[in-house]
Amino acid sequence: MSNPNSADQFRKLCEQMNETIRPIVRRSVTPIGAIPKGGQTMQFGTGTFFSLGESSFLVTAGHVWTKAQKYGFELCIFDGDAGRLDESPLTEVSLDGQIHFTKDVADVAVIELDRKTVERLPNRHFLRLQEVSLKAESPGWCWVYGFPQSMTEFHPQSATLRFNELMLGAQFSSEGQYLENYDGTKHFLLDARRDSLERADGSPGTLPDELNGISGGSIWQALWPGQSLELPWDSSKLRIVGVQTSYYADSSLIRATHWGAIAHILYRRKPELRSILEFHLGRAF
Repeated sequence: MSNPNSADQFRKLCEQMNETIRPIVRRSVTPIGAIPKGGQTMQFGTGTFFSLGESSFLVTAGHVWTKAQKYGFELCIFDGDAGRLDESPLTEVSLDGQIHFTKDVADVAVIELDRKTVERLPNRHFLRLQEVSLKAESPGWCWVYGFPQSMTEFHPQSATLRFNELMLGAQFSSEGQYLENYDGTKHFLLDARRDSLERADGSPGTLPDELNGISGGSIWQALWPGQSLELPWDSSKLRIVGVQTSYYADSSLIRATHWGAIAHILYRRKPELRSILEFHLGRAF
């Protein structure tokens, strides 16, 4: 991958990516809320809507589901456009469906949504296989999208939450061979070092002190090996490639599980979908 001619050119490239990607993720990615018994909804995780055949799913991190079960929380998702909160607040929808997930270090969960739940999500976009790549490939450039707990605002007058999005561009990192619960065959790492963050206008960027709540967030690869960093950007190669499953605060690295783990789960647990998976993805997964 060639280097950008200038910082200004790279910022323009990021702006172009942002303008294309943001409307997609705002419709296909949802905050996940948790409701304690007798309590109010709180931000708990992030999930991505995905359809295969006639089935509809929510993809998230496995520990989002297991922690909710441990504490007895009910989970909910939200209908609406996350980019138009002032015009049209998100609508809370109970998360009902059959759970399929891995208990190993892949740490991903696939929740098969029931029909009534899907009907309550008319404003959501469910990703299809043509928008998916099974594996992220370095070198390249990715975007992380999720909803940190620390950025969530509670409005007491309306007793509602406002979920403020985090959309972060990042390069791959190869520094993870000794990190806890990191498996290079299932995971990839993105560099989120705070000392090198910039906003689109070139001013210094910031991250929340903690990234709790983006677990299950979507990772999109916008630039692939061999692609130029020069404009115009080829948006046709944009793909969702991973699920955010951990953040290593000491090294400021984001760990993601390759999307292939989702295909494996569906292939094992949903035999009726195997022919569709094989047709689109081959048998490599």
